[in-house]
Amino acid sequence: MGPGNVLNLLRLLRGNLRGFDFSDLAFRQAHLQDVEAQDTRFVNAHFSDSVFADAFDYGVCVALSADGAYLAAGTASGEVQLWRLADRTPIVSIQAHAGGIYGIALSADGQLIVTGSVDGTIKLWSADSGVILAVLQGHTGTIHSLALSSDGQTIASASFDGTARLWSSADGQPLATLQGHAGLVWGVSLSANGQLVATASSDATIRVWAADSGLCVATLKGHHGGVWSVALSADGQRAASGGVDGTVRLWDTSSGACLTILQGHTDMVWSVAISADGRLVASGAHDGTVRLWNADSGICLAVLQEHVGGIRGVALNGIVNLTTGEIMWYHRRHDSNKFITHLHRLPLSWRDY
Repeated sequence: MGPGNVLNLLRLLRGNLRGFDFSDLAFRQAHLQDVEAQDTRFVNAHFSDSVFADAFDYGVCVALSADGAYLAAGTASGEVQLWRLADRTPIVSIQAHAGGIYGIALSADGQLIVTGSVDGTIKLWSADSGVILAVLQGHTGTIHSLALSSDGQTIASASFDGTARLWSSADGQPLATLQGHAGLVWGVSLSANGQLVATASSDATIRVWAADSGLCVATLKGHHGGVWSVALSADGQRAASGGVDGTVRLWDTSSGACLTILQGHTDMVWSVAISADGRLVASGAHDGTVRLWNADSGICLAVLQEHVGGIRGVALNGIVNLTTGEIMWYHRRHDSNKFITHLHRLPLSWRDY
């Protein structure tokens, strides 16, 4: 009996596939739709002629509502998916762009979705109806990252054209163009009040900007290579960054000082997230792991290894693997890190990206 038949038999006999290790196996005609598979590993597994849940193209970026109730994901084919996480219910599916979506943001109440694409445009969508509200144009390169202020009034965008821009979500008007990086702008983050902006670039620096004036108020240096991602605490006093050098760094944005270097990943760090109070950091890396860090002590609290490929994006309160098209959801309570569910899985490797 082949691995695919064994998997299907286990599903029928047990009703779920929780807790198994199916790593390095080749599955044919496996049926995984609506199957619970918590704590199950499929590392380096190969699937053919198989059925998966929520079949859409693999994810490239994710965003969470402030309360963690809603998760939005943008895909390589330009599609947007929105879920209610309590019961994994898909809320809306939009063919938002003709090309891949590399930046996505979700308002605190989950009602507004903002997407950015390789086509250089930013689009605003109603999460309830999936209706487009506005198209923002001005960038001349791929939109690689987006952020929203907590009140949903200010949008920040990072682009391969070497700039970051600020926009009004109310009328779609540009507020400022942030220029100064000597390379592509890969990441962007906003403080909760929208007054402070942080950008990450291929030029190996993070820049901190005053939103009202558009002036750079600090340049953070220390990464050995490009910086993929940056995240600001709610008050803007702390920043977390992840880079090509495989490190996560924490910064004091007022002084520009590096507070600590978090080491443990064995490959480039693609994405970081920081809690509102700046005390918890999540990082996702090309090594296929997500790490949770105590920002005060620099101690790694947990290493999450259920993913089958590099981690393109993380978000707090959830952690999401995007390179393989797999979206996994965790909950952190006190000292436990509970894996809750797969929302989507496709058997793709990071080389397909």
